[in-house]
Amino acid sequence: MGSKPVRISASRGAAVLGESDYQTVFEVWQRIREEREPGWNAAHGMIAPPEPDSAALRWGTAFEDAIVGLSEAAREVKIVDREKLFSYNDHVGISAGGDIGYITCHVDGVYFDRFVPSPKTLHEGKTTSAWAFRSMWGEPGTDHVPRTYQIQCQHQMLCTGAELDIVSALVFPDSPDNWEKTGIEVHQDDSRRWWVCNFKSSNSWYERVETWGRVLAELGNFHQYPIAANRDLQKLLVDGYADFWNRYILGDEEPDITRYEDIRRAFPEPVGTILLTDQEERWLTEYRDLHAEISASGKWGKRCDELKVTLLSALRGRVGDAILDDESKEKLVLRNSRGDKLGQYNPRTGFRVRAERE
Repeated sequence: MGSKPVRISASRGAAVLGESDYQTVFEVWQRIREEREPGWNAAHGMIAPPEPDSAALRWGTAFEDAIVGLSEAAREVKIVDREKLFSYNDHVGISAGGDIGYITCHVDGVYFDRFVPSPKTLHEGKTTSAWAFRSMWGEPGTDHVPRTYQIQCQHQMLCTGAELDIVSALVFPDSPDNWEKTGIEVHQDDSRRWWVCNFKSSNSWYERVETWGRVLAELGNFHQYPIAANRDLQKLLVDGYADFWNRYILGDEEPDITRYEDIRRAFPEPVGTILLTDQEERWLTEYRDLHAEISASGKWGKRCDELKVTLLSALRGRVGDAILDDESKEKLVLRNSRGDKLGQYNPRTGFRVRAERE
C-alpha cells in the first residue's frame, strides 16, 4: 500500500514543535502515521487518536463566515481564496535548494489586492470565550495572540509569502461548553447556513450566526491583531519541522510520551506480571504516597500524572517479557524483585497500588 501525501499543516505546527496546549508531539505523530498508512496504529499495538470534537470547535466552524464578514467590513477589503491550499515548495522551498513539500497550509482567506500577484495579507478567524480572551490575548491592534496562533500565522506566511496575517477574534461572553449545557447549540441547515438555536426550552428559538456575530461586534467583542512576517521565527519553524519529519516520520523514531491520555493509547491492553526494577519500584512508591495525600488538581496532582506516564512508558517496553498467569490475564500485575505484589494496572480502572506494608 502506497503512503498518502500527508503534510504538516499550519494547525499542526505548534503541536509538532511541542508548543501546543491541546495536542502533544506524540498525538500529532500518531495522526500523521495513521493518515499516511491507515491501520498503522493498530498494526503497532496502539489506538489511533479519535477525531477532535468539542463545543469550541463546533462554534468556531459555525462562525467562520460571520467573522469573514466582520473582517471585510472592518478593513473595507474583500476576502478571497477561502480555504486555498499553499505549499512551502510553491513559495520558497525548491528555489531555496530543498524539497520541503511536507509543509503546507490551508488559509482562512486572503485580503484581495488586484495590484499584488501573490498573497500579501492573510485573514485568520478565531473565536474565544471572554475568560480565555482576558487571560491569553493582548491589547487589540498588537500582535499579542496565543503562541499557538502566532506559530500558525508564521507558518501560513511561510507558505504563501504573505507579509501580514490579520487574526480576527470574535469573543463570546460565555464558553460554548456552558452554552451547550443549557441547550444552546449551533446547527447547519440543508442550505449549509448556520444557526444558533435552543429547541430544548419551552420557548424554543433560533437565530442566524451572522446576526449573533454582528451584535457581539457592536458590543465591542470583535478585535483584530496584525501579525507581521518574522523570517527568523519562520526559519526556526522550518528547522523544527525538518527535525520532526526526519526523526519521527522518515526515521521511525517514536516521540517521548508526556501525557497520560497518550500512554493509554500507546499501551491499551497491558497484561501479564512484571518484576519491577528498583527505579520502577521507586516511581510506583512515590505515586502511591502522593496519591494517598492529594487530589487530582494542583502541582502534586500533575506530578502523579507524570509518574504514571513515566512508569507505564518503562513497562510498555518490557511487556514482552511479562509472565502470564491466572491473575494477570486481563491486567498488568506489578511485583518487586522478591515477588511481593505492589499493585496492578489496566486502562479502564487505572492504578491500584497496595498500601505500604507495616
